[in-house]
Amino acid sequence: MKLPKEIIDINEDWGISSDSSCVTIYKKSIHKGTGKLYYSATWHYNDFVQALQGLVDRGIYVEHSFENMVDQIKKLREEIKVLFDKVKGGING
Repeated sequence: MKLPKEIIDINEDWGISSDSSCVTIYKKSIHKGTGKLYYSATWHYNDFVQALQGLVDRGIYVEHSFENMVDQIKKLREEIKVLFDKVKGGING
């Protein structure tokens, strides 16, 4: 599975990202053989509100300030829109 360009750290164990179809929560792990960090897609949601509510419901503590997460989410959404517009322009162009 190809990982998204940017996964935002929620805390030391979890990350979050989005694309044009969903918001994904990732479980972070260290590979025992290589010692490298890897991510496993764990939950998928329709939007960030549902994703954040899912974290709260599961008792997962969000270490970063909400404002910081919102800023990173806005940046990701802008990147997604730019990519979508490029793809759309290529189809229609």
